[in-house]
Amino acid sequence: MSLGGMVATDWAQRYPHEVARLVLINTSMRPFSSATERLRPGPRLQTWRTGALLAWRWRQMDRAEQLIHQLTCNDTQQRENDVAAWSRIRKSAPVSAANAWRQLWAAAQFSAAAAAPHCPTLLLSASGDRLVHPRCSQAVASAWQVAHQIHPWAGHDLPHDDAAWVCQQIAHWLDHR
Repeated sequence: MSLGGMVATDWAQRYPHEVARLVLINTSMRPFSSATERLRPGPRLQTWRTGALLAWRWRQMDRAEQLIHQLTCNDTQQRENDVAAWSRIRKSAPVSAANAWRQLWAAAQFSAAAAAPHCPTLLLSASGDRLVHPRCSQAVASAWQVAHQIHPWAGHDLPHDDAAWVCQQIAHWLDHR
């Protein structure tokens, strides 16, 4: 998902004999999309403001996880449980603010090779993604001429919002390969 999709893409392009199939979820990459599609500003720059607030509140574990949930999830039914679970994970495996910035910087700088990986590839995106524009996945899928499915309401954390849909799409894609 997202940065993980960039890493997986780079791996598949550099070491094609090591990757048999590739599923990318809500990812974006140069040269296929613009900076403001890859990190959407949102209405009245709301996404960027929330990101700035997240940076400011990074050390306030629960508040930071609430902001991450707000940025990435559209299914809010279990928000309190999600935030509590994410906070426990963060407590057991902390990520420094510096490492979070490094990840954001790496994502912003990432550029894929224009040629598609040699393995079968599926792109999944969510129409409700407020962080990365769904056009980013569509642009990659079009350039590489690979399959692309769009979820009707999920946010950036598509596996969180509708894991069953993600599994169904992957299973259907694998069955029809």
